[in-house]
Amino acid sequence: MQALATQIPCYPPPVVTPISSLKLHQSNAFVISWEDVLAPMSFLAKRVGLQPTRTSLSIAKAAYTQDRYLQQALASVEEEAIEFLRTAVSLGPVFILTDKSVKYMEITCAAFFPRLAHWLAAADLATASHSQQFRVRVVAAPQKFANIMQSSAWLAGLYQQIVKITILEHWVL
Repeated sequence: MQALATQIPCYPPPVVTPISSLKLHQSNAFVISWEDVLAPMSFLAKRVGLQPTRTSLSIAKAAYTQDRYLQQALASVEEEAIEFLRTAVSLGPVFILTDKSVKYMEITCAAFFPRLAHWLAAADLATASHSQQFRVRVVAAPQKFANIMQSSAWLAGLYQQIVKITILEHWVL
């Protein structure tokens, strides 16, 4: 490995502490999008006209209460999302990213996924796993981005922060 390392110019220089003296605690971090990964927001926009306005939300909730098929479908999605999050949080910290505000996410979650809203509120209280505390954190975009480049830059910075916070802290000398 050392010979290979000297042949690759971008390989980081050897660390003073031998790698054998470091303990790597296996760590997982889960970064999940709220929109169209955990919650089918585009589907709700098309099906019941959900948009991030109060009027739209009221109309969408009224349409939802009249549509038994939609209620059943969203209950299934909700059940799978909760099970997925339960599994993920048992393995490491979970970060849920939203393009909208946290308040909008909470309101739509409570309206269309009430059990998931309850689970997320309860998950905010730390869950113990392997003597470490893992939590679910919701991270909202700090602003509405003008273009995909701004959004991508924010996401790249956020991913770097998550790695620094969760993964690199698990290296112990």
